[in-house]
Amino acid sequence: AVGETTRVNVTVDFISGVRYAVDVRATNGVGLQATASSASFVVDDTPPTEGVVRVVAEHVADAAPMPPISKQASWDKIALQWGGFTDDESGIRGYEVCIGTSPLADDIVPCEDVGIVYAFEADASQASIFDPAYLATLSDEQLDALPANVTIFYATVRATNLAGLVVAESSESVQVDVSAPEAGEVTDGSNLDDEEWLLGAADGSPMRACAVASGFIDGETGIAYYELAVGSPNDAEAYRGFERVAPEAQAVSGITDENVFEILCADGIAAAHGAEVVFTVRAFNGVGHSVDASSDGAIVVRDPPAAGTVVDVVSEYDGMDDDVDIFTNRSG
Repeated sequence: AVGETTRVNVTVDFISGVRYAVDVRATNGVGLQATASSASFVVDDTPPTEGVVRVVAEHVADAAPMPPISKQASWDKIALQWGGFTDDESGIRGYEVCIGTSPLADDIVPCEDVGIVYAFEADASQASIFDPAYLATLSDEQLDALPANVTIFYATVRATNLAGLVVAESSESVQVDVSAPEAGEVTDGSNLDDEEWLLGAADGSPMRACAVASGFIDGETGIAYYELAVGSPNDAEAYRGFERVAPEAQAVSGITDENVFEILCADGIAAAHGAEVVFTVRAFNGVGHSVDASSDGAIVVRDPPAAGTVVDVVSEYDGMDDDVDIFTNRSG
């Protein structure tokens, strides 16, 4: 009994996950009673279980799980999916999405309430961390704490249950590469000597022509592959348009890093004797940005030299067989 009060505090050792209700019994002066019950409630003193967060190639609402990506070409769109967050006691009330330079951080895109969804697309292109006006407001200590070169991000999802408890989980890191590779050098021929001549068959049949690509570098996502075009000084694709080529397996003298120096060859080049052939290499990084570089050209040689004339000349002959000087004058 609690007397005539209409409010009372009761200490109970509630068990998480168990559903409870409060019953109140009122008794009048002649002993008649009435009972009323509260709405039931569940005690939840634990946060939701962690799920899995993936940064994916594109945003598609209600799509099946997509494979995660590890790199992308811009900050404009960051698509992510998540799943596996559960709360058996009170359920999930909603999700927040954050983008940061480290796991669980939101220094690129502040945490945003997105409700009950399982995919979202964030736009980090206008993030304050890239804004000179914002950076100008920071102290030297705050500036020193920022990443020197913001090229990696993590996507974080925060799940909140109906009891207000939160769990957060982050994706794997994603490398952003907004620039093309650094152009290298292209030399004619299959070695680093930059050959002046390319040998072709005398019958004029299409030839195999090679060039060496060296020094193409991409600091963020690396060089993924090359395309090769074979042309003339006035038309880079005169003999063959850009096509993806696999580097040759053989080693080149002087090369120490096979990922930087590559031999690239093309078959079926129908260049005539005396034609100048120019190789253009297009190097792609891991997100598809590319850069071109061309060789200085080499001359195709198919025909042998034209035969000249050989003339024997006798001079200073004095009639003695052992005193004849003979020299040959070759002309042509």
